[in-house]
Amino acid sequence: MEFRVLGELRVFDGAAERTPRGQRSRDLLAVLLQRRGQPVDPRTLLDEVWGTAAQGLEVSVVHTQVARVRRALGNAAVERSDAGYRLVDACIDADEFVDSVRRARQMRSADQALALVERALARWRSDSPYADVTSTLVEADVARLREVRSDARELQASVLLDRGEAHQALEVAVALVAENPMRERGHELLMMAQWRLARQSDALASYDRLRHALRDELGVDPGASARGLHARMLAQDPSLMAPASPAAALDGSRTAPPAPATRLVDREQERDTLLRLVGERRLITLVGPGGVGKSRLLADLHQQLAGIRPTAYVDLSPAPDSDSDRFTETVLEALGLSLGTDDPSGSLVAALAETDLVLLVDEAERNLAATAALCSQIAAGCPEVTIVVASRRSLDLVGEAIIDVPPLACPARGADPRAVAASPAVQLLAERIADHAPLADLGPRAELLAEIARRVDGLPLALELVAGHVRTRPISELAGVLADPVNLTAVEVDRPERHRSLGHVVRWSVERIPAAQAAALRRLGVFAGSFSMQAGVAVIGTDDAEDLIRALVRECLVHMERAGGVLLLRLLAPIRDLALAEIGAVELVEACRRHRHWHAERWRGAQRSDDLIVCVRHHYDDYLAALESALEARDDGAVADLVMTVGWLWIYTERSRTGMAWSDRVLASGLLDPVPAARLRALRCSWLFHQSPDRVVPEVEAVAAVLTEARDAAYLAIAHLSACAERHESGDLVASMTHGDLAVAASREASEELQADALSAFACTAAVAAPDVGEAAAREAWALVRRSGSLTAINAVATNVSWALLGLGRPEDARDVLTLTLDEGRRLPAEVAEALGPDSLPAFLRLNLAWCELLCGEPAAAVRSFAKVLEASPDAVEDRKGADVFVGAAAALAELDDPAAPELLAGAATLVERTALTLMPWQEKLLAQAIERAGGRDLWSWSEDLVSGQRLADLLAGASGSAVMTGR
Repeated sequence: MEFRVLGELRVFDGAAERTPRGQRSRDLLAVLLQRRGQPVDPRTLLDEVWGTAAQGLEVSVVHTQVARVRRALGNAAVERSDAGYRLVDACIDADEFVDSVRRARQMRSADQALALVERALARWRSDSPYADVTSTLVEADVARLREVRSDARELQASVLLDRGEAHQALEVAVALVAENPMRERGHELLMMAQWRLARQSDALASYDRLRHALRDELGVDPGASARGLHARMLAQDPSLMAPASPAAALDGSRTAPPAPATRLVDREQERDTLLRLVGERRLITLVGPGGVGKSRLLADLHQQLAGIRPTAYVDLSPAPDSDSDRFTETVLEALGLSLGTDDPSGSLVAALAETDLVLLVDEAERNLAATAALCSQIAAGCPEVTIVVASRRSLDLVGEAIIDVPPLACPARGADPRAVAASPAVQLLAERIADHAPLADLGPRAELLAEIARRVDGLPLALELVAGHVRTRPISELAGVLADPVNLTAVEVDRPERHRSLGHVVRWSVERIPAAQAAALRRLGVFAGSFSMQAGVAVIGTDDAEDLIRALVRECLVHMERAGGVLLLRLLAPIRDLALAEIGAVELVEACRRHRHWHAERWRGAQRSDDLIVCVRHHYDDYLAALESALEARDDGAVADLVMTVGWLWIYTERSRTGMAWSDRVLASGLLDPVPAARLRALRCSWLFHQSPDRVVPEVEAVAAVLTEARDAAYLAIAHLSACAERHESGDLVASMTHGDLAVAASREASEELQADALSAFACTAAVAAPDVGEAAAREAWALVRRSGSLTAINAVATNVSWALLGLGRPEDARDVLTLTLDEGRRLPAEVAEALGPDSLPAFLRLNLAWCELLCGEPAAAVRSFAKVLEASPDAVEDRKGADVFVGAAAALAELDDPAAPELLAGAATLVERTALTLMPWQEKLLAQAIERAGGRDLWSWSEDLVSGQRLADLLAGASGSAVMTGR
């Protein structure tokens, strides 16, 4: 169905007119047309179409008008979804007009450009688009279309002048100036036409009229271009009389890429590398997936080289897919060198041979073989020419320098607001939103923007397409357009056709690869995040899987990245979405089976280790996806392996709520046999310790018999370790010592690392109940774990050893242990340090460091460290760890005479009582001293039912960032 808006709104189905009757119906149709196939909420339609008259109306009036539109156009023309009404398959003459003008600008054949722009202008049926639609609904679109029409007329006049048709150019220029008397380009074209017709005095008079008009209306002088033309006329420049020659395009003035309308975001490295290589290499290829910004870099390079070297731009998107001669002729025409010859490539090489041109070639993947052959010929015959190619894969030519163009970096989940705002992907999204909604306040939306950026993996085109939808929905609902990201389309109608739809960009790349590669890509879609080559091969499941993956990497359909020195592979989110949309049910089931078995078998039977923690951290989303898949498929073996593997990460990172939720779900599934279930329950005691401490000892007693009978000493030791720690915090030192003895005894049948864990936990209690025994246990634990070389083990044991030393009254020695542990992290290989090193210091280790800082006379540093513990453990604000943190922080603030100390002291004391936390003697002493120090003020009054851990956390966060903290 054809919609005509370049005049009165009219609808045609073939020869039959289907225009709706009635002003409201036409207005509603105009709003749907402007959304270009995007759904519009009925409430939005009511507000826009009815305006002030919408007050008091029900949304049912919208449904009535939609029904009338459907009667005119056919029921299938407007579809309804949860998101609203959407116009289906709308072919709009305004879109075709804008696209024709854009293509005409890119043509280097004057005849073709003139014919195309004149056909485009002929579509206008009056001076006003949407002539019979309520003006307020379409005023922005009307202004835009009139601007494009002025551009088209300027292009028409310019081409006519180049063809030597000055009389016709004069007619167009006169109309331009009459319609837009403040538009300088129209006056320049008028002056040129008059000069070519030997009407020099008229040309000079035209400049004077422009100058006076600008001064009278705007108080400014003409711009540099008009002033320069006037100066040339006064100097009687003879070149003004000569139309441009066909080869003049090679000076860059006629073969420039589309001028960027926006700032280039975070491409400094690629830009600098590109500029350097242009001076050093003959052939450079920008390689990256569709929509990543390669064309934008070409446009930026053209601007950077202005006045330094001539450039010429060739867009190969309309070039034929086959026939190398026809392809080369397309390139010749694009450069304005349509030479009649039987040897097109020879003609092109001859035309460029004596130049030092920088040839910018865009969309080379459209015909990679022909592009490579032509570039090879140019390189061989044109020694001073530099070729810069933008392509989704390299040309594979000798001497080719390749610059990878990756997506923009996205902020990590949980990143602080400053890191989110500094993220390149969020910066681009925010700037594009501001283009469409300049008054929008994006400050409170930082995490929403970060989530959108992550959802599309920082792909610039996707971010720009999403941003465009702020025209039709509030910012808070922008994430909704990603419900079906493959079908994400542009709201701007002047984008190049190839960039109007994310699905078009992705599908074009996928549809051209061989069937085997396409099948491999579909199966790789089951990965939720990054994956290794071995994992990808396992999921594809064919003998040539590795070759297929490498081919997909070359096609930029699989993204390669480095994480801590390790090469990983990943499907960008839009490609992954398409892969999953295309995979069949049977193929999906098999791919998911392979995926979960790879992850289940990776660490089967393993206990905590650096390598395990690093691996699960890097691939956490996939381990969770594999566990979910195993539960859905009731794959009992995979469920058992996966929950135990991920469980070690949950313990190490203290994700107690997550561990509890998943372990409860797995145990409730009934899939685990008694021994695997007992092992999981032993790990679960670590999470119960934080969430429900009163359940720890009964749980340990329940699983001990099963583990003892199974002769599973390792998990028996792990269970008693949790009971030892829980009894210690509850103040039952006798029971704690008993469980500690049992843990040590069982661990001696397992491993040295586990012995060190058990001995260090035992030492925490013994340091209070039997100091000599505690010191000996701590010493043995530290010696054992130092031999292991495992930072995860050293972190865990150092936490307990330092706590025992604090109990022994030796805070300096405790801090030495923690400092040594930090030094161990700094010496790790890059891939391990990234996951385990000082930048990701475990919260339990930092908590003890905070206590050491306080006891060693550094209260300001202690407050900051206590605050960081809560930043890393947001679940802990209401549990025993939170109470422990608040006691220490309150004592430090009291020592600093901080005004927040009284409230934090009172709240901490109440939270200690609520959680039944038993403070160690040295902690009780510090708390008493702090209360005494704050006694000159009225302590904050907290009641048991009102104390809020989150309120205390906010109080601590504010105090830790205060000027007092930074100044002491």
